[in-house]
Amino acid sequence: MAAPALPSYEHPPLVEVVCGVAFKPLPGFRARHIGMFEQQLDGYTDYDEKPELAPPGTAGPALQLSSEHPLPRVWFGTPDGEWLVQLQRDRLVTNWRAAPDRPYPRFPAVYARFVRHLTAFTAFAQTHQLGPLAQPRFELTYIGHLASGEGWDRLEQLGAILPDLAWRARADRVANGMKSLEWRAVFSPESFPGELLMRLFSAHDISANRPVLVLELSAQGPAPAADATHHDEWFHPAHELLVLAFQELTDADVQTGFWGRVR
Repeated sequence: MAAPALPSYEHPPLVEVVCGVAFKPLPGFRARHIGMFEQQLDGYTDYDEKPELAPPGTAGPALQLSSEHPLPRVWFGTPDGEWLVQLQRDRLVTNWRAAPDRPYPRFPAVYARFVRHLTAFTAFAQTHQLGPLAQPRFELTYIGHLASGEGWDRLEQLGAILPDLAWRARADRVANGMKSLEWRAVFSPESFPGELLMRLFSAHDISANRPVLVLELSAQGPAPAADATHHDEWFHPAHELLVLAFQELTDADVQTGFWGRVR
């Protein structure tokens, strides 16, 4: 029997999707390889440099403890800002970012682009004897903006859009007049070989000039094999996990009335 179709939305509140892989630092990776790999990325004409991401499971920027010269994390972006490839000595990431008048291309398109970049970089590392992508860990992250006016107007109405986090607002309580919030949780689902991370915080969407709740749902865990080639076996369950977690966490009426849930 086929598995039930996952929930789907005509206009989901997504602003970013991240597909990534972290691996043991490549011993042969040098600055010149950044430019060489950039030549294989068709359409990524924008370039920027950022501090290295810390290894998975740690906080803050990466620390350079060896005698080698530090290398940046580089951003290769498309001119419209919709697609981004991030590369550093131990990480490869593909980001889809919401752009005006461009609908979300859906998970299969984002994942296919990541796989294309991963396949190219794996071959590039082998050709230039940089070392294998060893001890890989995968990441799939969804970032959504839950905009005010779509089920909630004040932070005290948190439970109207996220029922599990309902705030018991009373006029006589000492802690009232909520101005900001941040919440985190980490889960170890029995049905998934990794962790589910949830983060929620209040922010202001400058482009739309309105308050938003930023909801981050992230699946992270080791690859099912010693290399990064068995990605399908990890990313498809991760996608299912995040879609179902979003369904469970958010209010059903908001899903239908504002995001156009169709199943």
